[in-house]
Amino acid sequence: MNSATTPRFRRAFAVLPVETQRRARKAYHLWRQSHSHPSLHFKKVGKIWSAGVDDISRVLAHVVGDTAHWFWIDPHEEYERLISQYRKG
Repeated sequence: MNSATTPRFRRAFAVLPVETQRRARKAYHLWRQSHSHPSLHFKKVGKIWSAGVDDISRVLAHVVGDTAHWFWIDPHEEYERLISQYRKG
Protein backbone atom coordinates (compact mmCIF):
# COMPACT_ATOMS: atom_id res chain seq x y z
CA MET A 1 0.00 0.00 0.00
CA ASN A 2 1.22 3.49 -0.86
CA SER A 3 1.08 6.45 1.47
CA ALA A 4 0.46 10.19 1.13
CA THR A 5 -0.10 13.01 3.61
CA THR A 6 -2.49 15.91 3.31
CA PRO A 7 -1.60 19.53 4.13
CA ARG A 8 -3.84 19.23 7.21
CA PHE A 9 -1.82 16.24 8.42
CA ARG A 10 1.50 18.00 7.81
CA ARG A 11 0.35 21.09 9.75
CA ALA A 12 -0.81 18.96 12.69
CA PHE A 13 2.40 16.92 12.63
CA ALA A 14 4.55 20.07 12.65
CA VAL A 15 3.14 21.27 15.98
CA LEU A 16 3.40 17.94 17.78
CA PRO A 17 6.05 17.55 20.48
CA VAL A 18 9.35 16.30 19.05
CA GLU A 19 9.03 12.99 20.90
CA THR A 20 5.58 12.36 19.42
CA GLN A 21 6.94 13.17 15.95
CA ARG A 22 9.71 10.61 16.52
CA ARG A 23 7.19 7.98 17.57
CA ALA A 24 4.99 8.78 14.59
CA ARG A 25 7.92 8.30 12.21
CA LYS A 26 8.76 5.00 13.92
CA ALA A 27 5.13 3.83 13.63
CA TYR A 28 5.06 4.85 9.97
CA HIS A 29 8.19 2.81 9.19
CA LEU A 30 6.65 -0.15 10.99
CA TRP A 31 3.41 0.31 9.01
CA ARG A 32 5.40 0.32 5.76
CA GLN A 33 6.93 -3.03 6.76
CA SER A 34 3.72 -4.65 8.00
CA HIS A 35 0.28 -3.04 8.10
CA SER A 36 -0.89 -5.80 10.40
CA HIS A 37 1.74 -5.33 13.10
CA PRO A 38 -0.16 -5.70 16.41
CA SER A 39 1.26 -2.52 17.97
CA LEU A 40 -0.25 -0.35 15.22
CA HIS A 41 -3.86 -1.46 15.60
CA PHE A 42 -4.35 -0.55 11.91
CA LYS A 43 -8.07 -1.00 11.36
CA LYS A 44 -11.05 0.25 9.45
CA VAL A 45 -13.32 2.55 11.46
CA GLY A 46 -16.43 3.29 9.46
CA LYS A 47 -15.27 4.85 6.19
CA ILE A 48 -11.70 5.59 7.32
CA TRP A 49 -8.64 3.76 8.61
CA SER A 50 -6.94 4.27 11.95
CA ALA A 51 -3.51 3.39 13.34
CA GLY A 52 -1.76 3.97 16.63
CA VAL A 53 1.34 6.09 17.06
CA ASP A 54 1.75 5.45 20.78
CA ASP A 55 -0.48 5.20 23.86
CA ILE A 56 -1.55 8.82 23.38
CA SER A 57 -1.78 9.59 19.65
CA ARG A 58 -3.55 8.12 16.62
CA VAL A 59 -3.53 8.78 12.89
CA LEU A 60 -6.40 8.60 10.41
CA ALA A 61 -6.42 7.93 6.68
CA HIS A 62 -8.78 7.65 3.78
CA VAL A 63 -7.75 4.64 1.71
CA VAL A 64 -8.41 5.13 -1.99
CA GLY A 65 -7.31 2.32 -4.25
CA ASP A 66 -3.89 1.27 -2.98
CA THR A 67 -3.03 4.57 -1.24
CA ALA A 68 -3.57 5.61 2.37
CA HIS A 69 -4.11 9.38 2.46
CA TRP A 70 -3.18 10.36 6.02
CA PHE A 71 -5.23 13.39 7.01
CA TRP A 72 -5.15 13.59 10.81
CA ILE A 73 -2.81 13.00 13.76
CA ASP A 74 -3.52 13.98 17.34
CA PRO A 75 -4.21 12.71 20.86
CA HIS A 76 -6.61 9.85 21.43
CA GLU A 77 -9.39 11.86 23.13
CA GLU A 78 -9.84 14.02 20.02
CA TYR A 79 -9.71 10.83 17.93
CA GLU A 80 -12.78 9.43 19.67
CA ARG A 81 -14.80 12.56 18.86
CA LEU A 82 -13.63 12.64 15.25
CA ILE A 83 -14.25 9.00 14.36
CA SER A 84 -17.76 9.15 15.72
CA GLN A 85 -18.55 11.33 12.69
CA TYR A 86 -17.24 8.64 10.31
CA ARG A 87 -19.05 5.80 12.04
CA LYS A 88 -22.42 7.47 11.43
CA GLY A 89 -22.05 7.53 7.65
